[in-house]
Amino acid sequence: MEPMVVPVIFMVVTVLLSVALSLDCSGKQDGVYDEGCRSYTKCVNETAVVMFCKPYTAYNRDTYTCDDAFNVPPPCGTYRECSTLSDGAYPDIEMTCRSYYTCNRGKFFGHSLCPSRLVFNQELQVCDWTFNVSKPCGTLPATDLSMSIEEFMTL
Repeated sequence: MEPMVVPVIFMVVTVLLSVALSLDCSGKQDGVYDEGCRSYTKCVNETAVVMFCKPYTAYNRDTYTCDDAFNVPPPCGTYRECSTLSDGAYPDIEMTCRSYYTCNRGKFFGHSLCPSRLVFNQELQVCDWTFNVSKPCGTLPATDLSMSIEEFMTL
């Protein structure tokens, strides 16, 4: 395993476990209560269970389970080319920046969803309110780190 992959995987697992531990399933019916592209959290007998998707699969919101990525609607089922991009996260412009994808050492690490009403802030590398984010994702004037949709589509 490459040196940079371990910290990224550790960070993702830590975040997902903290989400599962914070989900209180007491009194909730069995079902999915938290969704991501590579995992989801469901309540089973009032206990939170994190389900991870196998490689080349993604969470399918239509079937409430992991599925072949080709069967999953955007953004989770969409592959991105990262071979020419710097390490970091990039907004899914065509999804109005409500999700983003991660590249590390030229490899695509999948998509992540922003919480409701937030968009991806590329400058800060976090999901944020639109009034804090530069165009094209937010309402602030574009900065030198931002790009037009046309420029983004040529990457």
